[in-house]
Amino acid sequence: MIGLVESISGYASLVVERSNASFLALAILVYLLSLLVSAFRWLTASRLSYSTFNVVGASESLLVGIFVNNLLTFYNVTGELARIGWASLRLRVESARLLVGALAERASELPVALLYLSLSTGSLFKLSLLSLAVTPSLKSYASGMFKAVRDLASSPSRLALVLLLSLTIWVLDTTRILLVASAFNVSLALTAALGLTVIHVASRFSPTPAGVGVLEGGFIGYLRLLGVPLGDATLIVLGERFVSTLIPTVAGALLVLHRGGISVLRASIRGVSVEGGNGN
Repeated sequence: MIGLVESISGYASLVVERSNASFLALAILVYLLSLLVSAFRWLTASRLSYSTFNVVGASESLLVGIFVNNLLTFYNVTGELARIGWASLRLRVESARLLVGALAERASELPVALLYLSLSTGSLFKLSLLSLAVTPSLKSYASGMFKAVRDLASSPSRLALVLLLSLTIWVLDTTRILLVASAFNVSLALTAALGLTVIHVASRFSPTPAGVGVLEGGFIGYLRLLGVPLGDATLIVLGERFVSTLIPTVAGALLVLHRGGISVLRASIRGVSVEGGNGN
């Protein structure tokens, strides 16, 4: 355990020392903003009211889900259950309602993903990502997402808002990646950053914790195809991991410990109900 802490500490120190602090701080702020927008999107898709308590609770639940997904992931399922169960306990809302909202969120990202693919660089790269779109993990979501969107479509204005929030989150993700690259004095074309955003999202559905190996291989391979030196590509991956993996995972772990520990987390996951929900 001590060795792991020392390894993480050394990695974090390397990123901070090699980067421009101003750009790195901006990247972190953009990530936090995207987390806040994600909370609003989830509340909107779940047909819940906006209040300080709800927004804070949803944001906290998203961090808990990230923590669980980055440690125990299996195609993003465990993290999704964790955030739904945690929010159900925290907000006192039926888990089934939050589940429908989560599925609608995922569905709303599909048109954004297609837009990003159409604008990104490299036809071979696009074909590779399209093959990821038919993985078993996404197929298992398909039926639930269709039903969730059909339910949300009864309120066109709410559906439009969810789509707009999804686009905003992806734009913020692209902005963060550009800032991370700038923190290491690497100039990325916008089309390259769009492609990296798609890789980042796709890596969430890998069977490895935090998409380890998938994100690294995807980022470095794609950047090398675009002519970015290996050293620069590696620094971008390290910086992205620091901002979007290490910081939220540590924050989620601290939240779990502060709110009662692993036993409460297990209870929240067990409380997720797809049929009618009694996760309060």
